[in-house]
Amino acid sequence: MSAFFYRYAIDGFGLTVPKAMENMESIWRPGADWADFIRSADAVGQPNRYAGEDY
Repeated sequence: MSAFFYRYAIDGFGLTVPKAMENMESIWRPGADWADFIRSADAVGQPNRYAGEDY
């Protein structure tokens, strides 16, 4: 769900990419299929990571 809020924060609310990423990464760092959705080339091929579990 946080990937949808990330996209809305940028596309609908006008938040900067770094601030939207900071907010999303406080919960989750998407990878795999979500990397395309959030337009993050750096996350392509990476696993999904969750706050408090693996970072």
